[in-house]
Amino acid sequence: MAKKVLSLFISALLIIMSAVFMTVGAVSSESDYQYSVENGSVRIVKYTGSDARVEIPAEIGGYPVKIIGDGSFRFNTSVREVIIPKGVETVETRAFDYCTKLETVNLPEGVVYLGEFVFNSCISLGAIALPDSVASMGSCTFAGCTALKEVKLPALLGRIPISTFSGCKSLETVIIPEGYTSVEAGAFGNCISLREIEIPEGVVSIGKNAFNGCTSLVRIVIPESVTSIGVPAFRDSSPILAGAEGSYCQQYAEENGMGFEILEKSDAVNKGDLDGDGRVNGLDSNILMRAIAGSIELSQNGKAAADIDGDGNIAIIDSNLLKRMLAGV
Repeated sequence: MAKKVLSLFISALLIIMSAVFMTVGAVSSESDYQYSVENGSVRIVKYTGSDARVEIPAEIGGYPVKIIGDGSFRFNTSVREVIIPKGVETVETRAFDYCTKLETVNLPEGVVYLGEFVFNSCISLGAIALPDSVASMGSCTFAGCTALKEVKLPALLGRIPISTFSGCKSLETVIIPEGYTSVEAGAFGNCISLREIEIPEGVVSIGKNAFNGCTSLVRIVIPESVTSIGVPAFRDSSPILAGAEGSYCQQYAEENGMGFEILEKSDAVNKGDLDGDGRVNGLDSNILMRAIAGSIELSQNGKAAADIDGDGNIAIIDSNLLKRMLAGV
């Protein structure tokens, strides 16, 4: 009798463990999605499954998946990990809004656009790698992601939209590459763990309320290129503004009763490092090509880094030289 009870108990335990494994480890099937086919590709309209780990298929119904649609995962409280396949180019507004258990998202290279509120209030999302292909992003993309600790912004984005990281209470580290022109209103509002941040050369404006409520912020480096800072930009925070002597940054600090630190100017320029991240790679080559085409304006440091041959001009020859550098020729 005891053996029979034990056998029944083990069988029941195996069934339960199998069910848990299937839920956590499953790759979602096509039947888990409502979708539409537009211009020969799939736009996911709604995820209807309940898996904790969701690997979105690269194809559905024989068509490539290109778009994760508006609100397609919104309010899902089961998903903890999402793997987005290569080929997806757009993640639309509120796609993962209020996915409160979501911890990990794999965004592949090739994603170009992230819509408004895409990850709004994903309170378990601790980190995310943004691919360098992201060139456009809506407002409030990561607003209310209270577990997010660090982020490196993609170089091609060029601006930090309105309230992008508003309410990210655990955010400590933000890396902004060269090539950006603006930090928009409320971008880092109430990021209470942010202690220091460096705004790269090339940024022209810092919007109103950009750093309001950043109660731990002690220092912010502001380049000479900045000619406009909203008022207030630092309400309920009192950082020291660090910048060049005689700069607009110094003027703003004096006019608003804030501490100011004079930074020594550096003449050192790493040839080819257009985004100022300390490395010379394919991303720098892409930025140079866009600058030559006239689609972006480089900062002074960026221009110095782009002038590979040192002739004072930025032209195709510099691009060719940079490609040879990358090839090790």
